[in-house]
Amino acid sequence: MIIIGITGSKGKTSVAYLLYKYLKLLNNLQLLNKNIVIYSSLNYEVAIPNNERLKEIIAEESKKNIEYLILEINEEYIDKIDSSLFDLKVLTNVSVITDKEDYKEYLNNLLSFFKNDDKSINILCYSPEIEKSEFITFINQLPNKIVYGSSYETNKYGIDLSIFSSLICDNNHDYDNHNYDNHNYKPIDNINGIKFYIKHGKELKNTLYIESNLLFDYSAYNINCLFNIINTLKLYKEDIFINLLKDINIPGRCEVKKVNNRIIIITLTLIPILEYLYQYRKNNEINEIITVFGSIGIGHNSWLDEYNSKKQEERMKKARKYACSYASLYSSFIYLTSSDPASTSPLLIANEMERYLIENNFYDTFIEIDRKKAIKNAINNSKEGNVIVISGRGSRGKFIINNKEYLFSDKEIIGDVINELGWK
Repeated sequence: MIIIGITGSKGKTSVAYLLYKYLKLLNNLQLLNKNIVIYSSLNYEVAIPNNERLKEIIAEESKKNIEYLILEINEEYIDKIDSSLFDLKVLTNVSVITDKEDYKEYLNNLLSFFKNDDKSINILCYSPEIEKSEFITFINQLPNKIVYGSSYETNKYGIDLSIFSSLICDNNHDYDNHNYDNHNYKPIDNINGIKFYIKHGKELKNTLYIESNLLFDYSAYNINCLFNIINTLKLYKEDIFINLLKDINIPGRCEVKKVNNRIIIITLTLIPILEYLYQYRKNNEINEIITVFGSIGIGHNSWLDEYNSKKQEERMKKARKYACSYASLYSSFIYLTSSDPASTSPLLIANEMERYLIENNFYDTFIEIDRKKAIKNAINNSKEGNVIVISGRGSRGKFIINNKEYLFSDKEIIGDVINELGWK
């Protein structure tokens, strides 16, 4: 069994899903013929919370003759996981919005996870959130490493290209001779998707052109990560790789529905999606940005004990305040609603978030605790050219109110509303 662990602040679910779809496609085309299984937040709240669960999964799947085991590892739990059990360990991204003490602990946990043994292959992104010297020190301590990134960031931060196995780039600059002008950088993304090149091979001399309907340039990072994983597994088939990416949606991760000259985006988190959409708005690609979001509460009865702690409550308040500050910068109108309130009053959470928005001088908001009604109002009151962002739940199919689970899907609600309106 080949065990692949994928962690990072963002992108891990997308990379795990893309890898799973690619391997399944090889199976369908009779090019692989292997048993594959995935554990990720698409089908589990927390896939791997500790080492005991990791060992249980490995034992369970070994009995089923699984040959590729893809595991999403939440970065909060990497210090509880025996990383020596993996054949491939993948870092998708580092995005730090915590205080300095938490950040230092996070980096130390990352290093211990990837440095823990000499057996597995480490596939790592370059993330500018890590200070340059820290990043170089970090990767220099790691055995069996493959590093990927983007030409924009390597030139901006002055990173030696020799450490990279592949780089994302656009087609407007002379990368072969390392001539690059940050001021003339052309974005690789727009509201219709991404177009970019992957430079790879010896001295990055090979070029692969990618077009995908996936939104936002960080999707190019996820694709570059996938490229390195399947190359490491010696399973890279260029035509299959390119065709897979042309028309694919990742459930609940910026999943796009275009209808009646509007764009509806289903996503788990607002960050950094609203910022990208705001740039599209400045470029006159879209009109207003309508945001629907809420916040989870404390006391989710299926989570670990730590989620009921006072520390977790304070962490959630800090996250809500940050999310409201962020949303107020880029949204045209905001619907505040519920999102797994658990044992906490959803109205209390919404009122708290409204205060944060007012503190940021944002007043174009409406509280609708019933999430179905909030989604319906957002779509009904939208205009042509608007983007409606439905955030907070992604692909999750259950809703927690008063610590009881109910079936609920943002995607299904959106489909029902569109059908009621007769939109196509």
